[in-house]
Order: sequence, then structure tokens, then C-alpha cells
Amino acid sequence: MGLLPLFTSMLLFSWTTLNAALKITKVDLSIEPSAAVYRDTNVALRCKAEVLTFGTEALNRVYTIYKGDSVIYNKTTSSSEDLLYHLPQARVSNNGKYKCKISIMGEEKASEAATLTVEGMSTPILRFNKANITEGESVTATCLALGETGSLLFSFYDNSKEVENARVTSNELTFVPKGVGNHIIHCSYLVFVMPNSFKSQTSNTVTLTVEELSIEPVLKISPQDNVYEGDTVNITCSVSNVTKDYQAGELLLSQDTELLKSGKTSIHVNWTAHARTPMLTIKCRLYLRDVVKVVNKTISVSELFSVPTLKISALEVFQEDEISLTCRIAAKGIKKKSKVLTIHPKVPVSTPKIWVSGSAILGRKVEIFCLSDTGTPPITYTLWKANKQNQIAIVHEFNKAANFTIVINEPGRLNHYLCKASNGNRTPEQSDKLQTAVIEPMTEAYLMVVPDVDDISEGHTVILICSFLGTPPVTVRWLRDSDDLNPLKTTTTNINTTSYEFVVNKEHTDNYYCQAENRANSVESNKINLVVGMAMWKKLLIPGTIILVVSSLVMVGFILFTRSRRVRVDRTPESVWSSRKPEADPLRKGTDTVYSELQNSPHGAADHHDYGSVKYVDLNGDQQPGITQHSPKDISYSDLPMPVD
Repeated sequence: MGLLPLFTSMLLFSWTTLNAALKITKVDLSIEPSAAVYRDTNVALRCKAEVLTFGTEALNRVYTIYKGDSVIYNKTTSSSEDLLYHLPQARVSNNGKYKCKISIMGEEKASEAATLTVEGMSTPILRFNKANITEGESVTATCLALGETGSLLFSFYDNSKEVENARVTSNELTFVPKGVGNHIIHCSYLVFVMPNSFKSQTSNTVTLTVEELSIEPVLKISPQDNVYEGDTVNITCSVSNVTKDYQAGELLLSQDTELLKSGKTSIHVNWTAHARTPMLTIKCRLYLRDVVKVVNKTISVSELFSVPTLKISALEVFQEDEISLTCRIAAKGIKKKSKVLTIHPKVPVSTPKIWVSGSAILGRKVEIFCLSDTGTPPITYTLWKANKQNQIAIVHEFNKAANFTIVINEPGRLNHYLCKASNGNRTPEQSDKLQTAVIEPMTEAYLMVVPDVDDISEGHTVILICSFLGTPPVTVRWLRDSDDLNPLKTTTTNINTTSYEFVVNKEHTDNYYCQAENRANSVESNKINLVVGMAMWKKLLIPGTIILVVSSLVMVGFILFTRSRRVRVDRTPESVWSSRKPEADPLRKGTDTVYSELQNSPHGAADHHDYGSVKYVDLNGDQQPGITQHSPKDISYSDLPMPVD
């Protein structure tokens, strides 16, 4: 290993060992002389830390002082003495929460927050650059907050009312006092220590004198009395006491809201009087800096003649009717026009049309419309039912239908409705009767099946019959539970029943129903559980197959049984009789005979012997080779047994 890596490892080990032996146990922040002081008190923040270290080597300590969340002081020192942060001549702006944090070789710890409260603020001092001004002149006020620090906001007051736009961060304000006379001005300030603010006391008051401008607007009207419409009136608007120092203002001459003329120092107008109102007001305005001065005069203008009146002889005029107009006009130097009378001859209403919006459904609301293609509004439409007035609607627009809302309670009753239209004193025009069919909603649907559900087997033709009540046309959908989103069939019919025919198999087992829908609504029928049974030939095939299998098994068993007996009898070494000489073996008739036959003598003669009774042995037993032999004395004599084939 090289020297440099070795040295680095030693340093790292030493630092790790030292850091492991370092612990900051406690950090305290105290405020001296106390946490609540008065203005101008010298305040010190003392940060004291208790640190456990390994050895006596001095370590660098990094102190950080916070006010709120902001860092206000940092210091690095190797001294273990307490850190002092001084706030000389404390101010309200020093109010807040303080905290101390110490960091030593990566180990950090912070103190609890300590709150400093400073009471007392300096009294503001107000000063002006002028004590006397004239109307419209500006003045500058200065509000002094001696010795205060932090974020300050100043306010200025004129006669206890805050000066407009007077809240500023600067302690100077330039403004124009409004009104002539003495103005009592004072100020105050706020110190912001977020999230709080502290308000100072009120400053001294200063009296500001505002003198009136020596210039005034002057208005002259000639003549001012006995003025008739059509007379010429001379009007002059000017400025009085104009001096060399006068800065040109602006003059405006007006009559009510009508501006007659504008100028700088003097305005002259020759105006023709009109008797629009009994009294006319003439105004002369002077605008100088921020000052507005107004002088006004009123004159009475007598009407020379009245406004002409245009009349029409008839109250209502219809198309092709005769009309007569009368206009009364008097003129003497002045022309007057009457109001414009616009005459629109009325167009009589045409025969109205009546119709229904959408579908007329029994038990629901329906909108009936009535409209005359021609006719001058307003048009009065009346809805009649069986010669009885039902509803009235007045339409004020061209080509707009009247709208009536009714409820249909009986089928086929809409043909009792008609409407009438009128726009004057003429006989109302009458529509035809309403010709609209009433749609009865679907109220019931019933599903039946042919043949009976218990007699349905594979290969059968099944007919589902759906019956329903409602106004046609009716759309019928055939559905099954397993796939109710895809109808088996959809059909539209004009009668109250329809059917669906199909050949079934086992996959058709399901719940079936029909859905009937007309223009009013839709209903669903009852559900039929269709269980498809097995076909008849399959039913017959099963027992036949079973019989065949059983018969085959019986036959196989019989054959095996027969063969087993034949083999065993053929293998028997002796007869059931007593032992005889080999040459005297009894004759056997077949291997499956269960009885003994008579044996002839060795010479072939039919000797008469005494025969005992035959004792049968189990030829199927497992002990055939050991058939028991009986001596003659055990044989009981009796008649010979009949041979058994």
C-alpha cells in the first residue's frame, strides 16, 4: 500500500473516531436583560451549548442565529464560551422569535425559540414645505419617524380624513388640498413585523391655509328675458382678473348636456333658442389645474307654436282598407315636425292550421300548435274542445305558432279539438278538427309456447307466441336470458300478437321472453323456462343398448359355464360306482350326464344284479379326483333311477 492511501485512511479513521466521540447534548438561547424590554434598551441574545468531546482538542463551532425562518447572523469559533449577539437600542422592528443552532463536524442541534418583545415607538414629526398655498396648488408633507427601523408605512390625514392615495412607504407626500380655507394635517406610521404590525402615535398637527383663486368664470346672456323660440341669444363665457402669471386653463360652454363651444380665455356664441323644456340651463365651466369653477344661468323660452299632431281616423286598419291622415301644422319663422307616425295596415289572419308536436300518447301531456300563415300580430289563438273554449294564447311575433299543452285522458278524443285565430274585430278564422291518432302505451305482454314445455324434445319445432296490448305498429324482440343483448329475432307488426318458430336442440334450454315496444314505451313479457328433452330415438336406444349388453354378458357367462363343466367331467378318473377292474369300466353316455348307466357283464350277457340308489356328486366341485367310493353294504336298494338327458 502506498503512503498517500495509507495517510488518507489514517485521517479518515481519526475523523471517524473523533466524530463518534462528539455529542451536542444541549443548546439554549436566552434574551438579556429580559424577553420584554422598552425602546432603546441594549439587548443581547446568549447562545449556550453543552458539548461532549473526546480529548482536549478545541473544535470549530459554527453558530447560526435565526429570526423567524431567516438567518440574521453566522459565526465560526473554536471557543467554547457562549455566543453573544447584540441588538443595541432595540426597536419595535426587533420584535419576533429567535433561535440558535450550533454545528460541530457535522453534528447539529438547535435551541428552542425565544420571543423578544420591544415596546415603545417614536412620535412622528410632520413638516410642510409651504404653509400657505392657492387653490389648485400642490404641497409636500414630510412625516419623520426618528430612529425607527424595519418596514414602515406612512399615512397622512386632512381634517381627520385620510388623504386619497396617501399610504406610502416613503415619508414624503405631495398632494393638492381640496377646498378653500384652513386644513389641519397630521400623520402616523406603521411598523410591519410579519405577521404583525405596530401603529405609532399621531404626529403634531400642521395648519395649511388654501387661498381662493382670484380669477372666476363670467357668463353673460343677452337677452335673458322674454325669449321665444327662434330668437337669437348672445352668450359669452370668459375669465375675470386674468394676470400675467395666469396659466391658461380651459373654458367649456354647454346647454344641459350639449357642448356649445370650448376655449381658453373667452367664448362667444350666437344661439337660436328652442323650447325643448320650459327652462333652459346654460353653464360656463373653468378648469385650472385641479380646480373646477362653474357659473350657470337659466332662461325661459316660450313656445311659438305647438308640435303638429298627426292622426289616423281608424283605430285598426286592415289590408285594402281605406285610411285618412290629418296633420295640423302652423309656421311662423320656425319649422316644426310632428312625430313620425308609421302606419302598418293590418293583414287579416288566414285559416289557422292545427297539429300536434311529436306523438300523442294516452295519459301524457301533448303540445298542440296553432298557426295562421298570414296575419299581423298580435294574434289571439283560442283552443276549443267540443264547442267549449279551452285555452287562449296571444302571439306577438310573425310566423310564430301558439302553443297549448293538454293531457290526453281518453283514446280517440283529439278529434274534438280545433283552434280559432283573430287579430282584430273581424270574425275569427277557424281551423279543421285535429286529426291525430292517440297512441296507447304498451300495458301488458304475455308469452306462451307450443307445444307444452313438458313435451319438448330435441328436433321438435317450438313456437313462441307473444301477445300484447298497445297501439301498433309494435316492434317485438325475442330474447333469452343467456344473451339478452342480442335478440333472437326482431319483427314489427300491426296486430296484437306474433310468433317465433324454431327447431330446438339441447343448446336451446334457457329462459325465453319477448319485449314489445311502440312509440310510447316498451314492456317485457313473462319468462318461460324451456327445457329441451332427449329425442325419442335416443330414449329407445338406451334401454335397447342396455338389454343387448346384458344379453351379451349372460350369453358369454353361459358359454363359459358350459365349457367349464365339460372340461371337469372329462377329466374325472373314476365313476361314482365302487372300484372295478379296469376291464369292467361302466359305459358313459356323454360327459355331461349326471347319472350312471347299467354295465354289462364281461361276457356281454344281461345279468340280473341288485342295484343300489344313485348318489349324485357335485361335478363342479374342486375335489373331483377324490370322489368318495361306497362299499356294497352302504348301498340301499331301490328302483333304478330314470335317466336324465
